[in-house]
Amino acid sequence: PVRYIGPDEMSRPVGFHDEVVAYFDFTGFFNRIPGLPPGFVVSAKDFPENAVTDLKLAIEIALGSHGFGERFQPLAPFTVIVIEHPRIPQYREFDDAIRAVTRNFNRRVQTQVFRTALTLRDQN
Repeated sequence: PVRYIGPDEMSRPVGFHDEVVAYFDFTGFFNRIPGLPPGFVVSAKDFPENAVTDLKLAIEIALGSHGFGERFQPLAPFTVIVIEHPRIPQYREFDDAIRAVTRNFNRRVQTQVFRTALTLRDQN
């Protein structure tokens, strides 16, 4: 179940986005974890029809005037972290779309794939 939060519950100032990553989640289990960089969470598992559009919007916010904007550069890019699990094959369906979205930002956005700890356990 997804619960939307209001401005009074946000962990960031209203009107400014301090996210430095976007977590593109295929597991449906990811949530913000203390100690990880602040980031947008895009649920590709729960909302696959909107996931790529939501990712593009998150990047545009981060690189725009409501985020860190021009601070994101090829040597210090905004990062899309794809969280996947081998039993959830959706990632392969989205791979080209994710690359197409991130490619449009002149290397100011990078993508990294993270396989969950469950993946490592399942491979043994």
